[in-house]
This record gives sequence, C-alpha cells and structure tokens, in this order.
Amino acid sequence: MAGHKFINVQIKGAVLSFRTDTGGLYNVEPPSIGGLVPTKRNATTLREVEHIPSIIGNDFLEDHKLALHFDPSEETVYLDFP
Repeated sequence: MAGHKFINVQIKGAVLSFRTDTGGLYNVEPPSIGGLVPTKRNATTLREVEHIPSIIGNDFLEDHKLALHFDPSEETVYLDFP
C-alpha cells in the first residue's frame, strides 16, 4: 500500500465497538486482530502512510458472520450483524 512494506502485528485483548442504528453498541472481542505497521518507521514514512484508511478484512467479517454493505452512489456503508 502506498508503495511501502508493512508487517502484520497481532493485537490480543482488543475490544471493537460498533454503533448500532439505534444508538447502542455492538462489541466484538476477537482472540487477536492484525494491525499493519510500516517496516520503516521514520518520520517521513509515518507521514506518508497516516492517511491510509483502516480496513476490516474478509477474515474478520467471516469469523464474526458479518456482512459489509457499500453503496457509493448513495454514499452509505454499514455492517450487518447477526
């Protein structure tokens, strides 16, 4: 991504909270979740990668039986929970 190399760091004990359409929270506690960290961590590289958006991967969606819906023409995106 962005011409840089990343390593996948596994983060354990994370709790991911998602706001529901009724204003409540839906919490997911995966055994671990991967975070991408650039292999070079100098100030220039960190500035170049700071605008890369967060991405929820297919493995996370499959593990938690979620569906990601994205409609760019309507400018909507949401997760469908079980």
